[in-house]
Amino acid sequence: MRRLIALAVCVLAGCASSPEQNGPPPPLAVQVDSKKAEVTTQTLTAATVTVDADAVAPGPGVTATGAHWELVFDGNVIATGDQKLGTAISATEPTTLQIVGGGAVAKDAKGVQALSDHRGGFPIALRGTIDFVGPNGASGKTEFAKATNLREPRMPTVVADVGASHYDDGHVNLGFNLGIDNPNPFPVDVVGFTYSITINGQPVVKDGSAGNQVQVPGSSKKVFEVSEQLDNTNFKDLDKIYKTNSMNYHLVGVLDVGLAKFDVDMGSPINFTR
Repeated sequence: MRRLIALAVCVLAGCASSPEQNGPPPPLAVQVDSKKAEVTTQTLTAATVTVDADAVAPGPGVTATGAHWELVFDGNVIATGDQKLGTAISATEPTTLQIVGGGAVAKDAKGVQALSDHRGGFPIALRGTIDFVGPNGASGKTEFAKATNLREPRMPTVVADVGASHYDDGHVNLGFNLGIDNPNPFPVDVVGFTYSITINGQPVVKDGSAGNQVQVPGSSKKVFEVSEQLDNTNFKDLDKIYKTNSMNYHLVGVLDVGLAKFDVDMGSPINFTR
């Protein structure tokens, strides 16, 4: 009887126990090698870095779903972001993932000037984590990081080639070739250049504008021609400049390139060519 009772207890205990539950799948150990970082776009105030990262999955059925990145400029995190991927990762050969992140390296003209005064470039890096999913609900994160060098932006400048000629009928022609000079290897988008011009202290051009919504290619210059005619009706000291055969011009303005605006102030004597 005791044996029967013990057997019954064991049977009942076995019937009451639940089958063994499987635990969560282990994290995906995806190998990531950050091969290359490159500054792919640059403006006066911002930069974009692209990192090529090679990934190898521990087995079939693994996908890179996205990445979280930080852009580090000169030792400081200046921007963060997320990028969707949806790329299948091979288990037999590296699959290259491109992570792209960008941010502002300067906020205004003062910031651009501070960068421009530097020599030797600035370290800039993209780092973060890549998310992976695999079979049976497995998932994992793997870090990536790669640095490169950002060339300093250079301040665009306005240059002027000015000429004047006088005629026997009593008028003077003024010619201004105003150039927006871009010393950078990347293009600069110009919102506009507004200016005023005085001759011997007298206003000649008020609220002038040039270069509205144009792009100045890298390492080049855009030139805009401005011409004015002076006569006795709009310039009271015409006789004086005839006698001296010269005059002085003064140009002040603002060069607007979006986030950065630059003050322009220039002037010099003009001698008549005729």
